[in-house]
Amino acid sequence: MTIERHDRVRRCRVCMRFLLLLSCLGLVLPLTLFAQGRGVVQVRDDAGRQVELYTGSYALVISVADYTNGWPDLESVPSEMDEVGAALTEMGFAVTRVSDPADDELQGAIEDFIDAHGYVPGNRLLFFFSGHGHSRDNGNRGYLVPTNAPDPRSDETGFLRTALPMSQIREWCRQIEAKHALFLFDSCFSGS
Repeated sequence: MTIERHDRVRRCRVCMRFLLLLSCLGLVLPLTLFAQGRGVVQVRDDAGRQVELYTGSYALVISVADYTNGWPDLESVPSEMDEVGAALTEMGFAVTRVSDPADDELQGAIEDFIDAHGYVPGNRLLFFFSGHGHSRDNGNRGYLVPTNAPDPRSDETGFLRTALPMSQIREWCRQIEAKHALFLFDSCFSGS
């Protein structure tokens, strides 16, 4: 399979997974409803008053495409994340974009986002990371790879100092008080 064809297949799979996950959460309605301009679900109580489902809807979209320390660049990621951001905005999310973060920027962006929106019980949150992932210990330890992380085959210690462990993501999940929080990762080998 050529690199170009592989890239197209990957993009198609990413979009399909994203739409499938959103549809499972009730965030995507049938296309006929979008065509008619009715892309928002409204819930009414017995008296006919509209019931607000969420206090606010917020998305953090992180893309890492330009790697600086031994990982291959991911050329299709920026345009894919533009599409994801536009789709989320259409669905009523306030979208925060972070592109090519180094290790401290990646962690800071997630922590700042949780501080700003994660402790409001009525909020709906969506986190989307697209970039390289890496796993160790037969897939039992997974990592998200920021732009400055070295390749662990040549500098394992440096990698461990800069990569974001999935165990930290799980810890952040435990802290969130929002009504719904969905974490999506388009990062091969980032662990279980």
